[in-house]
Amino acid sequence: MFEEVAASDSESTRLFINQERPNQAMKTIEIHSLTIEENRYDVQFIDDTLKNLINIKQKDEESLIDYTARLELVQDIAVAHLGWHIVLLKIIENDTSSTTKQEKVTTAWERYMTYLYMEHADQTKFGSLFSNLKSQYSFGHNQYPKQ
Repeated sequence: MFEEVAASDSESTRLFINQERPNQAMKTIEIHSLTIEENRYDVQFIDDTLKNLINIKQKDEESLIDYTARLELVQDIAVAHLGWHIVLLKIIENDTSSTTKQEKVTTAWERYMTYLYMEHADQTKFGSLFSNLKSQYSFGHNQYPKQ
């Protein structure tokens, strides 16, 4: 009932997980993954996180629900790795609906994530919707989702 998961730096030492105790298994995997993260250059780590966030696209034959779940996971990972939402100053400066700075930062982040979601959805299915939003905005009618 034991499975080999990964090898450590030493070939003689192997990491095993007991399938009958999944909590211990998850803790072991978490510790192993944190060790790998600690051995990476911090700027490279941030760069990889941002690339993953910005380059995510809906895959061929992927449902919108699955794409949404995958994007939300990547967003959560990005926030965890970056320490908080990216502060988008230009959007924050123009925000008149939020009252506190924290609300403005959160609203700006959510607006950007919504834009990213629509931009990277399957354009053969949803491209006309996105094109119409761009068109309406150019005529002074902002119909983009607020969040």
